[in-house]
Amino acid sequence: MRLRKLSPETIDAYERTYRLLTRWAEHPAAECKRAEIEEWIIERQEKVAATTVAQNIQNLKIFFKWAVAEEWISNDPMKKIESRKVEVPPRRVLDAKEMRALIDACKGTRYIDIRDRAIIRILCEVGTPRLGELLNMRMESVDFGHDLLELNGKTGKRFIPIGDKCAHVLDRYMWMRAKHRLSNLDSFWLSTRGPISKQAVRDLISRRALAAGIQGSVFPHLFRHATASRASAAGISDSLMEPLYGWSDGSRMPRVYGAATRVARAQSKARDLGLGDRL
Repeated sequence: MRLRKLSPETIDAYERTYRLLTRWAEHPAAECKRAEIEEWIIERQEKVAATTVAQNIQNLKIFFKWAVAEEWISNDPMKKIESRKVEVPPRRVLDAKEMRALIDACKGTRYIDIRDRAIIRILCEVGTPRLGELLNMRMESVDFGHDLLELNGKTGKRFIPIGDKCAHVLDRYMWMRAKHRLSNLDSFWLSTRGPISKQAVRDLISRRALAAGIQGSVFPHLFRHATASRASAAGISDSLMEPLYGWSDGSRMPRVYGAATRVARAQSKARDLGLGDRL
């Protein structure tokens, strides 16, 4: 998998599925027969979401296909187990009012306020970084000359544009970061103890969302839902969104995110037509 340049997160997902089946079967998953795997899947259906079961099945299909090709085993027990197609419900989308409220919740002159505002500003840009990409940022990731942000993560390197307001708060953050006692570290985002962690980013977003009075859970990936949906509603094509969001060619993700605002767009278009008023 590393030779194929799959991300650590993807590799971990495959390994986690293998370990789950091994623990349940009480012997190596590679030795499982079709009946055992089907029984495990039935149990999984009662415990986890349908999307998780579908991903488990896909992970095992990939593993056993590889095991046969490498001649570890002679028969693929997953061959006659069908993949699952799960309909993904429309994602919750932060609206513009909520995103502005989150930014306003970071008002202040302290280092932590400027840092949090810079993070949320970046998450509000079209092409929103994944959490891993955000944490992988270095000082050279910000290109003020071209108003671009370089991101590195599970899908390789990509660049997203940043607006003037985002550039302004990033410039201010970098100025304050230079005075940080740990400014010699490579990581772009710093806490009092060192590079900021994934959980710290999740916590700061939850804390700022609470201060902003936003109902429901707010987490980093929710910003990708919001900006992708807004980009789709603004007319950015799927083919243009793919490089911005780090999706593969022909990815279904633009349709998944576009579904969140499709009904609202349809209603807006219907109002614009005003066919009923012409009668």
